[in-house]
Amino acid sequence: MASASTSSYQICIHPGVILGCAIIHYIIGSLLFDLVHWKAHQRSHNSFTRWLSRTHSAHHQYFGRNLKFNAKFRYTNLVSHMPLEFFCQTAGSGISWLVLRRLCSTAGYDLLLVTLVQIIRTSVVAWNLGYDSNHPSYDTLPKDPNTMLVGPQYHVLHHVDPHNYFGSMVRLIDLAFGTASTLKGRRVAITGSSGALGKALTARLRAERAASITPLRHGMEWSSDNYSAILPVLAKTDILILAHGTKDANTALQANCKSTVDIIELFKQNRSRKGPELIPEVWCVGSEAELHGCWSDDKDMQVYTRSKREFASFARAYYEDDAILYRHIVPAAFDSRMGAAIVTADWAAKVALWWIRRGAQYVPVTYTGFAFLNYFRFMYWVQPYRKKQCTAK
Repeated sequence: MASASTSSYQICIHPGVILGCAIIHYIIGSLLFDLVHWKAHQRSHNSFTRWLSRTHSAHHQYFGRNLKFNAKFRYTNLVSHMPLEFFCQTAGSGISWLVLRRLCSTAGYDLLLVTLVQIIRTSVVAWNLGYDSNHPSYDTLPKDPNTMLVGPQYHVLHHVDPHNYFGSMVRLIDLAFGTASTLKGRRVAITGSSGALGKALTARLRAERAASITPLRHGMEWSSDNYSAILPVLAKTDILILAHGTKDANTALQANCKSTVDIIELFKQNRSRKGPELIPEVWCVGSEAELHGCWSDDKDMQVYTRSKREFASFARAYYEDDAILYRHIVPAAFDSRMGAAIVTADWAAKVALWWIRRGAQYVPVTYTGFAFLNYFRFMYWVQPYRKKQCTAK
């Protein structure tokens, strides 16, 4: 490593340092574009925002919601959207370089490298008339792997729902603004809608402008030995929320595990997908008892804990299921008919939706911290259980 000290900063031309700085510059460049991209989709009377929107709209006209290219807008995309993207990326990289050079200058080699990469990438995409790896023409959307890095499975979601999913390389902008999922316009079906959490989720989803929210009431639309009445609803549901449950020892295993698994399986069988629509979702309410078990000799609590722990194995299998996007909501105790607590069900619903808007599939809703610890148990200890019936006694 060759280095020399100056009065203000150190110069370093080690290849590893240059490469590392160039990667940081590239990420910052992509984040500036993501921020501008987000701004271009906001409704505003500001003339600059309207100009951004018009400039960027060519990209969505070229690659539309049906995930097909429209050759009519090919050259408009090339001369309108692509220069904007290139300018944002290079400007962001330049800003990153100006900041980092105060800590460790690489004599500009890092900025030269990242600019060269951006020029080559833009030139290749332009040569291919706007086609790149992030815009495949999917007939059916694949499941996004849900990592911090953005791949084609994630980016095409933005073309299906242009008001969300703005990340182009990493998801930081979507994490910041809560734009990593779609709630508006989705058709929701929910069990346990008369319970404390069910009512709170229903109210907040209405505020999110869900297209419809259909209650699936136990004893009315379904029972543990008859689900036939809910099949037509499941076939037209985008988000299935299973918020029913009980602590009664005589029915806990049936309610908290078996019926939940039965309804999910019916949803998978009856919910067909047409074209490039968003993948159907299932949200299930777990418990922090999955981690800490039962702390009392009370039979009801022992059976309740066992039912939640057994369902966690099914939940882990659904988490990996390519047919659905599964979200496992793990709340601490909240005030409900099951018992008093220091937080309300509305607080639990608010926190759950905060995480879900940021794309979380494991959703910790906690003031104790146990749900955060349970993440590691859920992901790395619980074995996915792919049988279709609960077996605990």
